[in-house]
Amino acid sequence: MKEEVAAEMFFFKPGILKNPRQTFVCLLLLLVSLLVFGQVGRHEFIDFDDDIYVTENKWVKGGLTLEGVIWSLTTRHGANWHPVTWLSHMTDVELFGMEPGGHHLVSLGIHLMSSVFLFAVFIRMTGALWRSAVVAGLFALHPLHVESVAWVAERKDLLCAFFWILVLWSYIRYAEALRPALLSRVYLFFILGFMAKPMIVTLPFVLLLMDYWPLGRIGFSSKSRVPGVSLRSAIREKIPLFLLSVVMSSITFTIQKSGGAVASLSGYSLYERAVNLPISYMRYILKTLWPVDLSVYYPLRTSPPTGEVAGALAVLSFLCALAVYWRKSRPWFTAGWLWFLGTLLPVIGIVQVGSQAIADRYTYMPLIGLFIIAAWGVPELTGGRRWEKMILSGGAVVLFACLAALSWRQVGYWKNSIRLFEHAIAVTENNFAPHNNLGLSLEREGRLTEAIDHYTEAVRIFPDYKQAHNNLANALARQGDLDAAIRHYTEALRIDPDFSEAHNNLANVLSKQGRMKSAMVHYRRALESDPGNAEAHYNLGIALFTLGKIEGAVDQYLEAIRIEPKNADYHNNLAAAFAALGKTAEAISHLREALRLSPQDGNATENLKKLTGEQ
Repeated sequence: MKEEVAAEMFFFKPGILKNPRQTFVCLLLLLVSLLVFGQVGRHEFIDFDDDIYVTENKWVKGGLTLEGVIWSLTTRHGANWHPVTWLSHMTDVELFGMEPGGHHLVSLGIHLMSSVFLFAVFIRMTGALWRSAVVAGLFALHPLHVESVAWVAERKDLLCAFFWILVLWSYIRYAEALRPALLSRVYLFFILGFMAKPMIVTLPFVLLLMDYWPLGRIGFSSKSRVPGVSLRSAIREKIPLFLLSVVMSSITFTIQKSGGAVASLSGYSLYERAVNLPISYMRYILKTLWPVDLSVYYPLRTSPPTGEVAGALAVLSFLCALAVYWRKSRPWFTAGWLWFLGTLLPVIGIVQVGSQAIADRYTYMPLIGLFIIAAWGVPELTGGRRWEKMILSGGAVVLFACLAALSWRQVGYWKNSIRLFEHAIAVTENNFAPHNNLGLSLEREGRLTEAIDHYTEAVRIFPDYKQAHNNLANALARQGDLDAAIRHYTEALRIDPDFSEAHNNLANVLSKQGRMKSAMVHYRRALESDPGNAEAHYNLGIALFTLGKIEGAVDQYLEAIRIEPKNADYHNNLAAAFAALGKTAEAISHLREALRLSPQDGNATENLKKLTGEQ
């Protein structure tokens, strides 16, 4: 079944997806993907970043507003700058409110469009119908891609990939005509992709790979259907894109570091990062080949066995040597392998973002490189005889059936938080993050004792896990064990003295014990670390009011309202403070606002009756 590279790779159709076989592939892609992923329409939000992006984000929950648009363009919330992602979530809220099914289905729709467009891109570049279909089918159905599709917080991943594929399409059109005006679309989609997720910064490198294979603009093919250019010219025309990538990378690093997402060298040394790099690449390859026991979180090992590191390094070196050796005879292998290596580089751990070792979502675009190798490499194993083609076709059907079944099962684990984190704990060892998040989910359901067990396990596995200490302390405080709660808040603050949330929570417990002056110290520390902590302003106001410092309380309530103007409790307490100062008109105004925001607020209703004399 060997074919001349040029004859198959560089054949361009005058129209895309007008051929009945191409249309059939697209419809089959859509149908199978819907059957596998359609269940997300009944899924819930997840207690893992969905709060940051949707459920607890006041700007997103407000839908599409002018204030929200301005916020999306200026905020560093979530330790990233990605306004397109924020606007996407706001649009979802505008359309579906806080019903999670609508949000999930929009994510699925983006994934479906990307799968079809990816097929169109490879058809346009190569003219190889079934090989292009294999690449698109693997992209659409591989279990490693479930995380990006089934997790609302990963909308950024889907949007980035969507614009990435549009860049590829636009670049193909430019390569065909060599009209500089066509590059404007490349720049536009590239910038939009960055505004969705910064992982797109490797795309200029991918465009150079496309010039080499399959477009054949540079390199070793003399039969390319697009105009040829020298390597120097190909690099020169992409200099603006490379410069944009440098600027974008700098912006992203600065924002993530200021947001605490980038681990310092004291947390993970350069040596630890270096030895984990080949292991991470190998784990991605192995999970691509055998996609089972997938987890929402994989903890980072700081001291992997030397033999494991050496083995991974040997395999990677061998594959790199093959890529060099086959650069002329099998350019698809070289291009696919470099695609995989290069596009994973920003998230492979050299710059450690978070404490995870690897993440399924990071493979969304990089795996296309391995899919290229599979789609072009497997047919080379056959000799072109009819029975061999039939075996190959049958094997492909079995493969996709297995992938669809595995993905369908993996999507099911994302139905709700408890199921997701229980699965993560079951398929991994010493995985502290799912224990902590499972504790949060159980606590929200009122299963406090079970939640405490999982928080305790999280801090046992990772004693310096500040968030788990804070969550454990919250649960203990709810149980009435205030002394134990104080111990864990104190431990969280030992780990991070600027942990605003822990300062605020510790102050709340101290105030319950009547230690109001000590509580005020921690409220103020919380605000020093995070001046935008509206809850800390509000709680400090309560403490000041209790100590008879009414004017100080008013100042804190006003600041809390400035940060969160739609909180009825803040308005209600401010009204009480104004009433205590004899400012009846101001008190009535804020009580009316509290009732507008929360019409069923009994306290506000009674207080308003007392002040106005209304019945």
